[in-house]
This record gives sequence, C-alpha cells and structure tokens, in this order.
Amino acid sequence: MEPSSHETAIEYLKTAIFSERDLRFREAINDLNYHFIKTNDVQVLKDIYFKLKDITLRNIILGILMHNEIGLKQFFLMYIKKNDI
Repeated sequence: MEPSSHETAIEYLKTAIFSERDLRFREAINDLNYHFIKTNDVQVLKDIYFKLKDITLRNIILGILMHNEIGLKQFFLMYIKKNDI
C-alpha cells in the first residue's frame, strides 16, 4: 500500500463525521496501514474504535494498533474492560 493512500485515509478520519454506514468512512479504515501510523494518529484511532459497533471495523483498528509499539497498555486495558474479557 502506498503511504499516500494511508495519509489520505487518516486525514479523512480525523475530520469525518462518524458514520459506520458511510462507504467512504469504511474505505478509509480499510486503507489504513500500520506501517505508516504515527503517534499522533493513535488517539484518533482509539476514539473511533470505542465508538464503533461494527466488529469488522473494530478488528481492523485493533490489528493496526497491536502492530505498533507506542505504549498502548492503557488502551488494551480499556479494551478488556469494555469487552468483559
């Protein structure tokens, strides 16, 4: 995947109105690539993750965050609490 499509996707997600039904919103999540995630993108993805109900989109974001070593211990603790694991 090209960094430019990832950058376009993350910029869109930073400003988009949250809508799981919006095809462009869903495509933007699918266009994300964990290789290009920056530290300042993580909070945007966390915010979207906790609003999502669609398990497929949640898993995409979770997979992206799991591949980064950006100090996400607190995020995963919140994930476990939210999902009663």
